[in-house]
Amino acid sequence: MVLAELARSNMFLVALDANGEWYRYHHLFGELLQLELGGEEALVRRRRAAAWCRAQGLVEDAIEYAAAAGDAETVAELLVEHDRAQAIGRTLARAARADLVLIAGKGHENYQIYGSERRAFSDQALVRAYFAGES
Repeated sequence: MVLAELARSNMFLVALDANGEWYRYHHLFGELLQLELGGEEALVRRRRAAAWCRAQGLVEDAIEYAAAAGDAETVAELLVEHDRAQAIGRTLARAARADLVLIAGKGHENYQIYGSERRAFSDQALVRAYFAGES
């Protein structure tokens, strides 16, 4: 109930769901905490947040926290996807306009092997479709 009251006051917390199970700090309060908890302590907290988000299956949030903590190894682990299309799409979405994205693989093939199954798949077609949807 205390969390719900704080969220209703819109001073310290913001509810992320209708059930009142998920909250985040109000952005101004979060900035104050970051200023107060600078340095190594902030990095430790971001690593802990990344680990918690990872355990909850919140991969995007875990990546953001790990990146903010400078934990490149965890970011790399989190970016590894079993779904190649999802991995490519996520990487393209995270890349800045001036970034160079290298998609390694056999770009000339139009299939991907899943176990013993051969499925139609083209890295080139996926990238073309991604950029065709952007303006």
